Parts: sequence; C-alpha cells; structure tokens
Amino acid sequence: YIYLEHGAHWAIGALALILMVSIGVHVNELITGLIGIAFIGAAVFSSIRRNRKEGEPKEPATAEPTPVA
Repeated sequence: YIYLEHGAHWAIGALALILMVSIGVHVNELITGLIGIAFIGAAVFSSIRRNRKEGEPKEPATAEPTPVA
C-alpha cells in the first residue's frame, strides 16, 4: 500500500492537533478515533485504487544465465 505511510502521518498530525485543541475544549474520544481511522482508510483506499489503475507489477527482467565451462 503505497500511500499508507502518508495516511499514518496525516493521522498522527490530526491527533496532535486534536490534542492541542483538547487543552481548552473537550473532544470526544469517538471523534478522535474516527478521524484517525478516516485518514488511514482513505490512504488504503487510494493505494488500492492506484494499484488497480497501474495494473499488476511486472516481473523484473532477469539476465541470461552465464554458461558454466
């Protein structure tokens, strides 16, 4: 999943922002969890969509075996 790492970083950033906001205002834990799950879910969905668009990865070209004397 190519975008999963990016989604995790966005989720961590959002959780840090929520932590700063929660100093002055109560933020429900359900909201906090859903925001993190939404970022990671969007990253997984985007990764799957990209993989389908790009197609299956091709096998790397292999060199001809060297003949043994």
